[in-house]
Amino acid sequence: MLQELGVKSGDRVLIYMPMIPEAAFAMLACVRIGAIHSVVFGGFASVSLASRIDDAEPTVIVSADAGSRGGKVVAYKPLLDEAIRLAVHKPARVLMVDRGLAEMPLTEGRDVDYGTLRAKHMNARVPCTWVDATHPSYTLYTSGTTGQPKGCSATPAATPSRWPPASSTSTSPAGRDLLLHQRHRLGGRPQLHRLRPLIAGMATIMYEGLPIRPDAAIWWSLVEKYKVTSMFSAPTAVRVLKKQDRRR
Repeated sequence: MLQELGVKSGDRVLIYMPMIPEAAFAMLACVRIGAIHSVVFGGFASVSLASRIDDAEPTVIVSADAGSRGGKVVAYKPLLDEAIRLAVHKPARVLMVDRGLAEMPLTEGRDVDYGTLRAKHMNARVPCTWVDATHPSYTLYTSGTTGQPKGCSATPAATPSRWPPASSTSTSPAGRDLLLHQRHRLGGRPQLHRLRPLIAGMATIMYEGLPIRPDAAIWWSLVEKYKVTSMFSAPTAVRVLKKQDRRR
């Protein structure tokens, strides 16, 4: 799908998505063809998104009609359209996932429906594009609270060459890994790159929603239900949970 839209090895793809499987598919697809992806938090407003578009200069942007946060629909398309209007760099194409949550008017000649291309390429087999170990895999931007957001590139060589260790028994059934954030260490283990759970035969659970909705025990309910052994989060979420009544 990305190749049909003109993406080649070394090109940038910006992902402005809610926490849905298509977001992970886009990341993995970029790695497969040697493209460099950058994930922008779906809660960012148009100005913040525009600054990252200008810095990354993506060939393609992958987005969705809307996300869900706090039980409310958050429309992405108006924010994305405004960001592209504000940005100096204009992406050649925009790939849109229609979840049926909000109106998603497509800009002719630029926007493409994800479902249409998915049906066209459902049975396609794309060979892996081999790159150097120093080839950038993805770009992660700072918050920009102290100035212009700064992009930090990560490469395949930046992660451990072997995980899990030979003595590990991590190749267990589904429900191994609840991946809410991927920039932390857990129990002395090496940092898990977004590809590592797949290499280790682990399953990933993505949760779209707040850590306190429907209640502050939702994460632990998921951990219990799916027998999760590793959970990754962010400091902001932990601070929110610390404010909740632990007796409930």
